Amino acid sequence: MSRNASAALLLYRLLLLLSLCCLWQPRIATAQVADETTVELFLLGSAPTSFAEAQAAWRAGEGKPVANDYAAGFGPPLWFAARLSYPPDDDAHILWLRVGPYHLNRIDVFDPGGVTGVQTAGSMVRRSEGVRGERLPVFAVAYPADTASTVVFLRVETRTTRNVFIDAGSEFELSGDRPINGQAAFFWGGLVVTLLWVLLYALWLRFQFYFLYSAYLICIAVGTMTLVGMLSDWLPVGSFNYVLSSTLTLWFLLTVETLGLAAPQRYYSVAFNRYRYASLAVGVLGLSLAAFGRYDLVSPLIQSAFPPFLLTGALLMLAPQLRDQLPARLCAIAFSIEFVLTIAQRFWNLGALPEFPFLRDSYLYNTYVHMMVMNVAVIARMHGLQRERQDAQRLLIDHLQIAERKLETRVTQRTAELRSEIEQREAAEQNLRQANLNVINALAAERRATGALHDLFLMVTHDFRTPLAVLHHHLDGRADTPPAARQAIDDLEHLVDHTLRSVPGDSAVGSAPLCRVDLVDVATRAVARVREGAHRHRFEVYHAAPQMWVRGNRDMLDMMACNLLHNAIVHTPPDTNITVLVRAEGNQSALVVQDDGPGVPEDQLDAIFEKRVRCANTKATGSGLGLYLVARVAEFLAGRVRAEIVRPHGLRLVITLPTADPKPAVAVAPVPAT
Repeated sequence: MSRNASAALLLYRLLLLLSLCCLWQPRIATAQVADETTVELFLLGSAPTSFAEAQAAWRAGEGKPVANDYAAGFGPPLWFAARLSYPPDDDAHILWLRVGPYHLNRIDVFDPGGVTGVQTAGSMVRRSEGVRGERLPVFAVAYPADTASTVVFLRVETRTTRNVFIDAGSEFELSGDRPINGQAAFFWGGLVVTLLWVLLYALWLRFQFYFLYSAYLICIAVGTMTLVGMLSDWLPVGSFNYVLSSTLTLWFLLTVETLGLAAPQRYYSVAFNRYRYASLAVGVLGLSLAAFGRYDLVSPLIQSAFPPFLLTGALLMLAPQLRDQLPARLCAIAFSIEFVLTIAQRFWNLGALPEFPFLRDSYLYNTYVHMMVMNVAVIARMHGLQRERQDAQRLLIDHLQIAERKLETRVTQRTAELRSEIEQREAAEQNLRQANLNVINALAAERRATGALHDLFLMVTHDFRTPLAVLHHHLDGRADTPPAARQAIDDLEHLVDHTLRSVPGDSAVGSAPLCRVDLVDVATRAVARVREGAHRHRFEVYHAAPQMWVRGNRDMLDMMACNLLHNAIVHTPPDTNITVLVRAEGNQSALVVQDDGPGVPEDQLDAIFEKRVRCANTKATGSGLGLYLVARVAEFLAGRVRAEIVRPHGLRLVITLPTADPKPAVAVAPVPAT
């Protein structure tokens, strides 16, 4: 990047030298005026509003002599009477009157002789027929041949500053009045070269400052060329004030941003931010006024705000931590020069300084000097950044070399340390894995033991209900049973229900040993157990074969069968038929408990196997764990339990388990148990 940057800077300097050659071009826009013609300018102070009132004010002697290069600050339109003195000439009866400066919005020339009538020109109106000239309008004024002077009335209107100058003569070289001269070529050449260079750099570096600086140069160019009339041929009629106000306001805003090349925010962030916010407030106000057409307020606002902001910027660049930096010093010089010229221009616009032709073009000189100094500051800043980059690269290379040597030594040492550490860690990991395996095995054994104890507790507790039911039945049938015995039985049943309801967590079903069990024997013994305590119910037992073997645990299967039968007894009324059936279902054996009681609603068939869920239409007491335990045990034994509705009423509970025979059981008609 450093080689490319040097080539770009060299190219810029060569192009800038070529633009300086424009100074030697001859001026071709100077209009020649006859020396013997003189102009006396009088300001009509009674503020006339029409040509008739202006004539009346002139006849009443209300004209105040002023200089031909007259400035009157801001305000309403001005009326002038211009006395033109010339030698008598029998051949020529026309004088040429040139009125400036370039930013006059409207100029009306009233010829009392009535030959040329009223002629109009200016930056905001269309020119009348016959008005000549390019950058400055030239009016034709008729005069009598037998007199040595005549009076012409002028009405001058502007929305910016009010100043006017007048030249008159019997002949003008109008063919040479073009908007290009050495001055303009110098400005155009330097501006175009600088703008192209900055735009290319901005696109190359993608640095925000260069884009802002490019916009700053464009605003300078448009604003200055509008003021000095270089854009008069290209601006649409009526757009002069808007273009001028907008570009001057943006110029004001971006002038503050150009100070960023000296990076004042590094050292004076608070002061610079306040300076920036103040300029932003003035700029937003100026653009708002321009948008609403109040150009008469934009011009005094910006012209009043520019000098203090320029002075503040110059002082900020001369602050202790910035004054030794070349870009900051160049910015201070540029802002100081612009401050002095701006102050002089403001005093001249207000009429506080006498006629001075240099001030008329001070906008152009001020702009170009400021642009040249700021360009040098930008170049200095780029050189500084380039040197800083080179120094940083050298420091980085030295640091990398030292770090590389240190790293090689450190890597060798660390490699040996890591090898030893890896060996120690491998041994520790091996011991840790063995200890972890032992812990896992111990936890698994403990969990199995805890689960077995938990399951045993649940099953035994739940199985207490069957003998308690038998005792309760026999005691109820005896008249000599002591009340204390009945109360003890009730207390035991309440204790069993309370214990089952308060058992926390899921059980670890599956810790008990498995073996071949005859499902017919399980059903027969379960019916025999519960029949003694349920004399009001009728039991029927059927089986498809004398023996049907399944793989399971005898205690678990007994608990399942007793729970199904106890569930049928509790939830059905007396005289209910309870049928127990052992049959084959495909490759599995099934234990079926069916009753003709009230049954269960269809939408609750799946819910009755959940923990502590009881049917909504039952009035019997219980813990809600019987069918839940049946489902858990069946799941462990690789079987399943389901509930079916019996029409017209009743409930069928079916437990299916894998058969333990190598061949599937043959489904035959069930026979009653003996």
